Amino acid sequence: MLRFGQARPLEVHIRVTVKGRTFECEFDVLVIDTHMAQDGRDKNKLPTASGCVFSIECKYYVSPLPKDEAVNYLGVRDQFPKMASLFITNSFSAKGQPVPQRP
Repeated sequence: MLRFGQARPLEVHIRVTVKGRTFECEFDVLVIDTHMAQDGRDKNKLPTASGCVFSIECKYYVSPLPKDEAVNYLGVRDQFPKMASLFITNSFSAKGQPVPQRP
């Protein structure tokens, strides 16, 4: 549980499936509004994007980061336009090029 002053508390979870606009996505780390998390537990349903605050996608590679992995991440991000997120990896592009940015 995260608490920031008088703001509503947030929960941090790992490997959570969230219902996006058109499909379900699993996030490695998810910061979610406490009310949304409790509602999901009470009703045994997936959280939706509206209660999700922040996500982190973590990838480990022994070789350079596959470009299609980064592009896939951008597709998932389009399901959650208002949620902040990070893509974290131990690897890099073979050509040293940055990961494509979402328009």
